[in-house]
Amino acid sequence: MNTILVFLTVGLMIFSAYPMIESGGITIVILIFVLSGIVALATFIYTGEFKREN
Repeated sequence: MNTILVFLTVGLMIFSAYPMIESGGITIVILIFVLSGIVALATFIYTGEFKREN
């Protein structure tokens, strides 16, 4: 369930940044992927620790 939530969040980030991607080119694409990767990693770490505590 958490994995699906992460992918939806990443997809939403990319979708909302699409107009910037069209005007900005490949640099913004790389930046979006890096940011979404950090968000996904942070979410996985947080949910993993959260499950361990409970």
